[in-house]
Amino acid sequence: MLKGSQAANPDLWRRLGQMPEKRVAKTDHVADSVMDETLLAQHTTASVVENKTVVTIDFATTGDWYPCLFGSIGLDEQGQLFFSEGALARLEDDTHLVFKNAPWKNPGFQEALATALRKGGFEANRQWVSLPTQISFSREEITETELNAWKKQTIRECEAFRPERPFACINAHSIDSLKHRIRVEGTSVVPANMLANLLKGSNQLVITSELDEKQWLWLLTELQQLPDGQRPLLFTSVANGSLPLTALFPLTALFPLMALFPLTVEKQFNLKKGH
Repeated sequence: MLKGSQAANPDLWRRLGQMPEKRVAKTDHVADSVMDETLLAQHTTASVVENKTVVTIDFATTGDWYPCLFGSIGLDEQGQLFFSEGALARLEDDTHLVFKNAPWKNPGFQEALATALRKGGFEANRQWVSLPTQISFSREEITETELNAWKKQTIRECEAFRPERPFACINAHSIDSLKHRIRVEGTSVVPANMLANLLKGSNQLVITSELDEKQWLWLLTELQQLPDGQRPLLFTSVANGSLPLTALFPLTALFPLMALFPLTVEKQFNLKKGH
């Protein structure tokens, strides 16, 4: 089993990252996707089953579903390596799992879950982990209407923005880097909440590009989990949002941006050629 007494350094983490992650081998997968769907359907219920232990697994803030279910190498608060168990480990008998916002459209997700059910367990950290008997699960997804209502409730009007106060900006590209749970500190790799680190000293967060539904769900869930004193006011400066670029940057600083992204900036200013 994985254990260690020395803090992980960047080189060790790099070498570990190059090691192939052990997953359910495709050679062990004896059924096709149709048989997987049939097996999963046999364990699926329309709602939570009564008189069962209910465990909810929310994938909204999960970067990779596999470690979430089956476990993976992690770092403790001292920066030491350990094996972090997945949500399917140590389940009681007659457990009902609620898969919330799970990636059911991902064939690998269905295959890995069906294979574990078929075998009655899975291997993790060189040990066999047995799944409980009579396991069942249900699905729970946030709807587009619910997500839009959540966004509307969270995003503030432009009048509340204070440019003289510290603020942080994110976009569709940078948001993915915030999902990492580790960072390099000196010569060591330590666990970290990248979003919380970004927001240190700022009580305003501005989204400067369009986000897809998964990114919105991740961001809103992460913000909801922050303590009240650390939760920022949320604004958006996209074309159909509340903040114009002039609220974020001086006009002189926008001239280079207009040369690079003329259509985007013109839309922000409602400019038209010839005016």
